[in-house]
Formats: sequence, C-alpha cells, structure tokens
Amino acid sequence: MNADLLSRLRTQVAEPRKRTEGSLVQAMRVNSLPVTADEVANTTRRDKQLSKVLYHTRHGWPDSVGSEMRPFFLKRYSLSIEQDVLLLGIRVVVPESLRDRFLQQLHDTHPGVARMKGIARSHVWWPELDHDIEYLVKGCQNCQLQQSAPTEATVHPLIWPQVPWYRLHIDYAGPFFDYMWLVVVDATSKWAEIVPVREATSTLTIKALEAIFARFARFARTYHA
Repeated sequence: MNADLLSRLRTQVAEPRKRTEGSLVQAMRVNSLPVTADEVANTTRRDKQLSKVLYHTRHGWPDSVGSEMRPFFLKRYSLSIEQDVLLLGIRVVVPESLRDRFLQQLHDTHPGVARMKGIARSHVWWPELDHDIEYLVKGCQNCQLQQSAPTEATVHPLIWPQVPWYRLHIDYAGPFFDYMWLVVVDATSKWAEIVPVREATSTLTIKALEAIFARFARFARTYHA
C-alpha cells in the first residue's frame, strides 16, 4: 500500500504552554485575594462594565469609548487577564459588587488613609479607589479618634542681646547702581554697615566682613570683656 502525503506527516502533540515569570507572579497575586479567583472571575463576567473591559482586553479596544469606560480605556495597555480575572499590572481589577468587601479588609485594623492607599495600590484597583478609601475613613469614628494630631511647635523667640555686637544680621541688597550692597546690622544698637561690592561672591563677602570686624574689634571687646 502506498502511503499518502498526510500519513507521512509527524503527529504533533500540543505541549503545555510554559508560563512566564510575569504570569506566575500575576497568578500568585490572584490566588492571594480574600476571595477566590473563581468568585472574582464569575463576578467580573456578570459585571456590566467589567464584562465589556474583559471583552476589549481579549479582542482589542475601539478607537474611542464612552465616559463610563474611559478610566479603563486610558489604562488599556496595562490591562491583562489571568484565570479570567482582569489585572492592571499585577493589581486585581475588582468588580463593583466585591469592592466593599475589599475595603473592609483593608480597613480591618483602622490603618488610616495613607496606609490603606499604600496597601491597596499594591494589590487592587478600580476607578475612584482613592476616593472610596477617603470616604470610608472619613466616616469611621475609630479612625478619626486614632488619627495622630501633629505636635505643636514651641514658640521660642530670639533672646534679645544685652550688649552691642553680640548678634549681627547680614544680607545682600541689590543690584542697585550696578553694585550689590552688603548690609550688616547690629541687633542691639541697630547700627548698620553697608558695603558696596561688584559681585556677591564668598571671597568679596569675607573680605568686607573682615574689614568691618577689624574696625569694630576694640569696640566689641569693651562690651564683652
């Protein structure tokens, strides 16, 4: 019997698709949820909004969408599917009917707004997630009681110097008439020394201050002896 062409072909056995490291991380994230992956997947398929997102993620997005779908459309390049669960990066996109359960899980120990947002941003996502967290914490009496008030700073006024040349106030003014003007004011006597310099450099500043200090050194020693 002559073998035909088809009988000569090798039988191809479909090998299981090797999972990438990224897909394994995504699967671990899905399986670590407080609800099962099957529950999230089934709820996603029944969700009026997310069922459309699921379809577009699988088959491609249109050029434009309505306002309701826009939050997902803007993130379409980061959306993927793992075990029929929508993911944004490695964050699970939670259907609307399960969001309260996730919020309560995040809010269980009353960690506060910042901590809740930090945890949520590592695990889950949905439009207005931050707003929902803020609304929940704002309405929680325990969170408001545990909210730490900032420590009031102690007012400590400057001690008024009793003698001249104990404290000086130094700054530059200008440019004025093509000069910068080094102004040195004694806090006690209000005596002002004003020195014009071409540039407000550290070298010229030090030189001007040395001249002032040398001129008033004997006067200062009289009071500080």
